[in-house]
Amino acid sequence: RTGDTVRRQVKGGPMVHAYLLYLEEAGMAGVPRFRGLDEQGREILTYLPGQTQGHGLPLGHPWLLSEESIAGAAVFLRRLHDVSAGFLPEALARGWFNPTHPHEPCDTICHNDAAIWNFVFTDGEITGLIDFDQACAGQRIWDVAWSVYGTAHLHPWAAAEKYAPSRHAAFYKRRIRLYFDAYGLPCPPDFIDIVCRRIRIGVCDDLKNGAARGDETSLRLIQQGALAHYEKVAAFIQAYGHDWI
Repeated sequence: RTGDTVRRQVKGGPMVHAYLLYLEEAGMAGVPRFRGLDEQGREILTYLPGQTQGHGLPLGHPWLLSEESIAGAAVFLRRLHDVSAGFLPEALARGWFNPTHPHEPCDTICHNDAAIWNFVFTDGEITGLIDFDQACAGQRIWDVAWSVYGTAHLHPWAAAEKYAPSRHAAFYKRRIRLYFDAYGLPCPPDFIDIVCRRIRIGVCDDLKNGAARGDETSLRLIQQGALAHYEKVAAFIQAYGHDWI
């Protein structure tokens, strides 16, 4: 951080920069503004005031787990998707779409990591979203699937004890329904399959492919247990998730 800006290595490239400039022109609040490159070639982004997971909010903080935050994330992402749809023609014209599912019809620009760890909180309310490095054109339900997983906490330990359908299915079902109600979209009957596909294709396969290419980040994450973690999560959701819809 330098003053009211953040200087960082360029990750998303020119299309992310063009997208952020579009969001600024469209009046989308709560997202970083792109301010060019500095003398070291780093991108300059405006700093969003507030707290995030790991920066002011430790893991397990009530703001990161609350139902109010699930609804807040859904409302924010819906607004972002609606505004971003205006950038779709330029994105498609320049071939800016997700290579993991290139044949899917696109209806907006997906953030692709709108999980609780990327939302900015102010006084307990979600006021912003950071980390647009993975953004590209795609289907909003693909973005929603990951966001629901990452804000409603659809993992084996969210219920704070060993999962038992009779005790915990209603917990997950309520949180998923809350997200879709706040977003303003009916929950698809095959939503659990979409979530599992999003995790397996968008995370597990991505890590495997990156490791096969020798990507250091992918290799490091796999060594740290990320691949095993997400394979376990996908198996858990596939096994029990159909009781949550």
